[in-house]
Amino acid sequence: MHAVRYHSSQPWPFLSFLMLGFMAEMDKSRRVPNGEEFAEARWFSRAELRDLDRVGIRLPRLDSIARWLILNWVGERMG
Repeated sequence: MHAVRYHSSQPWPFLSFLMLGFMAEMDKSRRVPNGEEFAEARWFSRAELRDLDRVGIRLPRLDSIARWLILNWVGERMG
């Protein structure tokens, strides 16, 4: 992973944590789940995320940092 840059933060209600959101570029050779940090991964193009019905997924809640990160990457306005 390289070109890591801070994007935003959001309060996390559990145990008063702070969730941090970063954008980064990932090397193609490392795009495989390692079974420790995460067990499953799916990769989508910007075009696919603009047509969610075709892909068959839903975005996270409107007020979540996860959704902000996705919309920012896709190039859509937040809010």
